Amino acid sequence: MQCIDGDQLYKAKCLDVDHCEQDDVWMYLIHFSGWSKIYDEWIDDNDPRLDQDRIETFFSNQGEIMRKPSPVTADRKRKVSRSSPKKGQRANAARKSKSQEEVPRAARSQEEAPRAKKAKSHEELSASHMTPLQAKKARERERFERSLERSIAELPRIKRKKRFSTEVIIPSLLIKVIQDDYELIHKQRKLIPLPHKTTVRSIIQAYVKEKNCDEGELNGIEKYFNTALGNSLLYKFERPAYADYLSSVRQEDESGSVYPRAAAEPIDLFGYPHLIRFLINFNENVTDLRAKVDEETIHIYVQKLQKLANYLSKYEGHYHQLQEYANTAPEYHRRM
Repeated sequence: MQCIDGDQLYKAKCLDVDHCEQDDVWMYLIHFSGWSKIYDEWIDDNDPRLDQDRIETFFSNQGEIMRKPSPVTADRKRKVSRSSPKKGQRANAARKSKSQEEVPRAARSQEEAPRAKKAKSHEELSASHMTPLQAKKARERERFERSLERSIAELPRIKRKKRFSTEVIIPSLLIKVIQDDYELIHKQRKLIPLPHKTTVRSIIQAYVKEKNCDEGELNGIEKYFNTALGNSLLYKFERPAYADYLSSVRQEDESGSVYPRAAAEPIDLFGYPHLIRFLINFNENVTDLRAKVDEETIHIYVQKLQKLANYLSKYEGHYHQLQEYANTAPEYHRRM
């Protein structure tokens, strides 16, 4: 299938289908081919990115702007075809004609049948006024419609499976935050100075206050975040800055392999984008948790994280501030 976004067309695949009873719409979990699964997104059937009319218009526009072969190139090809064959080519042609004379006419007609069939399909293509690109896109549309019908047919089985879902659905707003964060750090070489103005602990405290839930409900999340930060949640470009902070607070009698006593915990250093990375990292490592925790406990944990993800998406405009990213010095770049 294809998914259109602006003036770009992306190859995609429908991974899951669900029905939202509240809004009475069908939802499709879309994976973009060639992109990481963190960019997977739930899209409803009213989303313009799945509008078949827009996609067909895009196909027709692409077909109109396709370049035709230049007269010079066509003339050069005709000259090459008219040129006399070489000595070896003449000998091969003679052997081929001789072998064809020895083959019975009925057998030759069977061999030529695929060629005639191919020519017929080419005539049908010309008669329908479709370019090869348009014909290819039409076949892909047909495959998408068939896969969509199969997905809807399997919906009862999918709904039974989703009762025991062990994955946090990342809202589209949070995916855009991660895209911005990746762009600013990897390509523009910017960082948020430590500690962040709005830390993970302050975000969790605000969430607990708004939801009026138990303060100890998210204690496990705080411990898991502190453990996963160094190994999984930091980009390579961020690690020297984190190491510099630890070195600045480490005492002379402390070993370099031990977390400094005077250092703040990671939840008091890092903020909003790292909390979103934590949710994505949880989905990637949930299989390892099954070996340590039973399925029901994981399901409860996923429900808590899903509520937190929805809260982060709700206040994206408040927590995601691009001006917090600062330029880094050339000396820092040379340490990479």
